[in-house]
Amino acid sequence: MANSTNIRFKGYVKPKFRKDFSLIALTGDWKDSNVEAFKKFGELFSRASMIPCGIGYDSDWERIGGDSISFENSYNEETGHYIFQCSLIYYDDTVGAFMELVPYFIEKIEHFECFDDSFESSWLYDLNAEGNDLRIVGSNSKSLLNINYDEE
Repeated sequence: MANSTNIRFKGYVKPKFRKDFSLIALTGDWKDSNVEAFKKFGELFSRASMIPCGIGYDSDWERIGGDSISFENSYNEETGHYIFQCSLIYYDDTVGAFMELVPYFIEKIEHFECFDDSFESSWLYDLNAEGNDLRIVGSNSKSLLNINYDEE
């Protein structure tokens, strides 16, 4: 059985991709892009259009990490600011391929979080210092006991 993966993202598209990325940002139409890497992602991964357009994310999502920040899909071509939240069934490593693609077209990440329904926490990602790879920067765990370890 395939797992469901939820993604929340806020970041900035690199200036050289901003115009070409407009269609993808709101429709998930990767395969019709003029950018070869985007086109390849869309052609090789059957679920590519689910990023950013997959719906039906877990109702527990907002509780993970306790924030209520809006992740409504939007894209500003002028600034490159890109926001989305989506969910997809993880059949063909689409999420892994997307994560490999992110450093190629994103210049700055404000928030990048993935939650797989087989885990009890989501993982937070950022670009490494060179900007050519992702690194895990933390996790947001569901707390069952809500223990405050700073209390004496």
